[in-house]
Formats: sequence, C-alpha cells, structure tokens
Amino acid sequence: MAMKKTVWISLGALAACAFVLGVLFATAGANLTGNGEQITANSYAAPVSAVGITPRLDLEQAFIDVAAAVNPAVVQIKTRGPAQAQTNPFSGTPFEQFYELPNPQRQGIGSGVVISSDGYIVTNYHVVANAVDLDVTLYGGHVLEAEFVGGDAFFDLALLKIEADDLPTVPYGDADDIRVGQWVMAFGSPLSEDLNNTVTAGIVSGLGRVSNLNAGSMLIQTDAAINPGNSGGPLVDLQGRLIGINTLIASRTGVYNGIGFAVPVNTVTNAIQQLKSTGTIKRGFLGVGFDRVPQPLVEAMGIPPGSAQVTAVLPNAVAERAGFKPGDIITAINGKELEDFSHLRTIISNHLPGDEITMDITRDNESLAFTVRLDERPEDLDGDVPLRGPAEEADDSFKELGLTLERFDAARAAQQFDLQETPNFEGIMVVGVDPSSDAAQDALLMQFDVIVEANGEAIQTVRDLKRIYDKVESGKAMRLTVMRPQGDSGYVMFRTALKKSE
Repeated sequence: MAMKKTVWISLGALAACAFVLGVLFATAGANLTGNGEQITANSYAAPVSAVGITPRLDLEQAFIDVAAAVNPAVVQIKTRGPAQAQTNPFSGTPFEQFYELPNPQRQGIGSGVVISSDGYIVTNYHVVANAVDLDVTLYGGHVLEAEFVGGDAFFDLALLKIEADDLPTVPYGDADDIRVGQWVMAFGSPLSEDLNNTVTAGIVSGLGRVSNLNAGSMLIQTDAAINPGNSGGPLVDLQGRLIGINTLIASRTGVYNGIGFAVPVNTVTNAIQQLKSTGTIKRGFLGVGFDRVPQPLVEAMGIPPGSAQVTAVLPNAVAERAGFKPGDIITAINGKELEDFSHLRTIISNHLPGDEITMDITRDNESLAFTVRLDERPEDLDGDVPLRGPAEEADDSFKELGLTLERFDAARAAQQFDLQETPNFEGIMVVGVDPSSDAAQDALLMQFDVIVEANGEAIQTVRDLKRIYDKVESGKAMRLTVMRPQGDSGYVMFRTALKKSE
C-alpha cells in the first residue's frame, strides 16, 4: 500500500517538473525569437487586466460616446386613458344589480426625445392618442406632467411640452445623407418601464419603405432591435444626430423580428414646425387618383419602374386645372425619379399647401413637364371597391391567359355598383382572373376591370381583343387601357400591358 502511494507522488512530481521546464524552455526560445510576450500571455490564465488588452476599437468607442450623449435627451412616456366599454355578464338576470363593472384605466408606455431645451418632446401619435394623462420620465428618474401640443395620425407624429429648462437635446441629421448599410442606434423603453433608456444598434436595412400604418412617410428600415415601448424614441447615426423616430415593426409575433421602421428626420422637422405654431399639420394636395405601372407596360414604354399612372383626376383640383388626364404617367418630381409609385403620395404630402413643384409626365409616348402649386389635402379621400359575384355568360377565349371575359353592360354595372351615373364607355369586362396568371401577377388585372382599348384601338367585344392580340408578336406586349370600379364614385382609368408568351 505504502509503495503504491510513493510511486504516484513521484510521477506527479515528475509531471509538474516537466510542465514547468517546458514552459521555461518555450519562453526562453520565444524570447530569443522576439515572441516571448505573445507566448507568455497565451500560456497563463492571468487576470484580464494583466494581459495587456488591445486598446478599445474606434467603432466601439463611438457607440459608447453616442449612448452617453443621446440618452440624457431620451424620455419615457406613460399614458392613461379610458378603458374599452365592458358589458355586465349578468345583464337581464336577477343578479344584474349585484355585479359592479370594473372601471380600469387603459395604460400605455412609449418613448420620446427632447428636441428643444425648453421642454418640447417629439413622439409617435399612436403613443399618446386618446390619452387623458401624460407623464414624462426624464433620464435620471424625474417625472413631469406633459401637455399635448398637437399630433397627426397620417405622419404618426405628436409634440408634447413639459415645464422645464436647460434640457439636453439631440441635434438633427439630414435624411438625404442616410445610406443603406450605415450604423444606427435606437433608444427607448421596450416592453417595460423598467427597461428605460435601452440602447440597441444595427444598420439601415432599407430606405423609402411605405406602410399602410404610416401613409405619410417614406420610412427608414433598420435591424436595430425595436420592440413595443420603443415607439417614439430616437434613431440616431454614429455622430449622435437624430435621423428618425422609431414608429413600428414588422413582426409575426408582435415583438422584434429584425425589421423596424422610423419616420425620417426631414418629415419630423416639418411636422414639428407646424405643430408648434398651429397644433396641426397641413399637407399638399395634387388631386389625382393613381396606381403602379405594371412591369410589361414599363418595358413597352421604356419608363422608370417606379413611375405612377394617373387613374383619375378630381374635379376642380390642382391637377385638373394644370391639364392632367387619366392615363398620364408621372415619372419624376422636381427632377428626381419616383422610386416607387406609392412615393407620389408621400412626396406630395410632405410639401406644404402653396408649394410649387415640377412634374415630369409621359402621355402616349410624349414627354411633358407640368409646374403646379399645391392645394391643401382634404381630410378623407379613401373609398372601398365593392365586391360582387361574377356575371353570367362569360367568354373563355382568353382562358390560356388566365382571363374570363364578357361584353360590358353599363346599365347592369350601374346597378351592381350602386353608381350615381351610368358609365358612358364600352368594352369587355374581366369576369374572372387566375391569381397565378401573368394577367394578375404582371398586368395586375382584377375582377370587374373593363378593357376599353388595346394598342390604342377601341374595344367593344371579346372578338375585337382577340383580333388585336393575334397580331402581337411572341414576346411582345399588348398595351391595355382599363376602367376600374372605384366604389360608388364610378370608374378610374388604369393602364397596363399583357405580354404574349414566346
């Protein structure tokens, strides 16, 4: 027993000596070759402070400096408002009088940023809409009651005011300087009031995004983490300049999925100026209905892919006075091509009534330029297209294209769509369209569309369309003029093209 123990101790001692000698020889050899510091540092489990860490990277220091500079201007906003109406579950029973309805207040949390030292704060409109009480928690924990100065749901922006002086602020950047791929940082109070002044970082993932939840802005897209509660907080560049106000996320779960959006700073500054002076925002108005230009028509006419086609011209509006016509294609505003057809609305809306703009137009392959002075946008311009069942006795001559057509009956359409006036045009109506066909996917044709022209020739029957289509060369497109039902207000013009398979 004793003998075995002695052997193990000797072997352990020998192993320890061998390790020490190995380290010494390695260190000595490294010193001879000038690598002694590297080998020594890698050989010992020394404390971090003793290893000689590489100096902090410039990028890391930029994040730290921006967080330190911006955070003092970021606030948390708590809202209280009326809860949704509740019903008595015992209503109509003998127990009705014994049940008292609870009267809780609806509470919410959001973020904001101080934009002037005398207490003005910008946030999202949806953060403070319908709130009865507004409390602002400053960096450091001081809580002040806030006054609602004004807001606008179209831009999803609101302005608050607190009684305070000498507050830290964030300088403005310029939306024209923002580039896809640049670093940005988002600030706010995500998910909980205990997570105030949370900082996340990412890049600008895209520009010019459009959402139905924010129709007034060409939004900045970012992968910096944005969650509920971040709404209204600032998005800044690595110089600590405000480039946007965090407004919404795209998510299947309701929380961060890597896609967030911010209202660009140029829209914010425009809104702030108006909200400060009047409490409301006035927007420019052209007076046209519009839609995208289908890709086959873009290729056939050689126009920019982001162009917008005029589908209707409102009576007595600026566009009518300037000479716009349905079918005109707007390609550029003030010399800058449209990036997407929906940008027409946001560009016009970000101008003030009375602003003068120049618009480049393509009309029947002719280039025109209109200079107009914008009116003020009315409050509500939206309308719904009613859906009805398909008509009878349809012609299936264009089944291979995914279309079922029939001759248009104006009187029946007036009754079907509850129109005030009977349509005064002839054509063939799309009774059905295969959603997977080129007619739907590329030409964007829809049920109840009425084709009135093909390659500039009037259409009255399916046979007329067939005759013209047969003359089109394989791989070429047939240009179509379409009248599209627009609720009880009638029809609007829509132009497209249908490409013939090769």
